[in-house]
Amino acid sequence: MSMFLLNLVLAVMFGLMLGGFSPATLISGFVIGFLILNPISKASTGRAYGGRIIRLIRFGVYFVRILVIANIDVAREVITPGSRLHPRIVRFEVTDLTPVQITVLSNAITLTPGTLVVDVSDKGDDGQQFLYIHCMFGADRGLSIEGITELRRRLLTEVFG
Repeated sequence: MSMFLLNLVLAVMFGLMLGGFSPATLISGFVIGFLILNPISKASTGRAYGGRIIRLIRFGVYFVRILVIANIDVAREVITPGSRLHPRIVRFEVTDLTPVQITVLSNAITLTPGTLVVDVSDKGDDGQQFLYIHCMFGADRGLSIEGITELRRRLLTEVFG
């Protein structure tokens, strides 16, 4: 986060040098700052500053794709006669996630049309914790769990990794 703030400061300084704060000037300053800070952060910390941004963009593209697919499925269900609905509540284990990760995963699931996190269980005596998720198209429990597992995996590697 500190590299990002430093990048913003460099963008503002670039704008001050050129005597204006137009969007093009600030974006140019941000890109130049990014190009300067990326190799510096890789040399000092071993991780490139740009790697996280690329992972976040990759997750954003993935999430928009699943949002579009889910919206099409729900719209098709509303428009076409008959019903393909097979509502189901699935239990999904989140024992090894932090409260922040559980919150982000729950929000991502709920933002996706056709799914809704109904409850988050407290940790039981055995230490396990679960999300209870309502799926509109849950005829195959395995496919429902597989989609949520992929979302979880991508969140952990691309957002929190």
